[in-house]
Amino acid sequence: MKSISIVIPTYNERENIEKLIPNVEGVLKRNEIIGEIIIIDDNSPDGTGKLAEELNKKYKNIKVIERKKKEGVGSARRLGFSSAKYEIIISMEGDNTHNPDYIPLFLKKIEDGADLVIGSRYLRDSRIINWPLKRRVISKVSNFVARFFAGVRLTDVTNGYRSFRKRMYERLTIDSTGYPYNMEFACEANALGFKITEIPIIFKDR
Repeated sequence: MKSISIVIPTYNERENIEKLIPNVEGVLKRNEIIGEIIIIDDNSPDGTGKLAEELNKKYKNIKVIERKKKEGVGSARRLGFSSAKYEIIISMEGDNTHNPDYIPLFLKKIEDGADLVIGSRYLRDSRIINWPLKRRVISKVSNFVARFFAGVRLTDVTNGYRSFRKRMYERLTIDSTGYPYNMEFACEANALGFKITEIPIIFKDR
């Protein structure tokens, strides 16, 4: 059977992961995928980490890493990726903006030879729902900067919904600990000559 590690950073996402994790578990079961879910929680006041621990009692495949303070989403991803026990890693958000139904497609693209697969909000068949104009502008500018200055021929280097091989990740030396982490990840992988592809996704803001 196929095996993947799914890494989800969280901060005050209790209500969201209560829906997200059962949806992820359903996708894994229907597609006969062995998966571990790694939750990196930055001491959420709403008890996100505690809820994840409770959900693990049911599903038995959730690893919860509780940090003592909010240290940045980039550093959370770094910790989660390093903790993954499987070669193929899926990175996604904990706020239900990333639909778990795309997981088998990510996995298929990796199996077909890609080192990094990014879920793009800007391909022809992509859609963005309920995203504020300010966030769209910031995202568009960031992607333009990556294409212009880093020579990356990708439409969406900032989206955190992606899949990759752990051995590729271990060759990266990413400095950022915050939101630029995703951009730096994609740009560095591109500079090192790894095979990167994108798939269209529907991105629905919470």
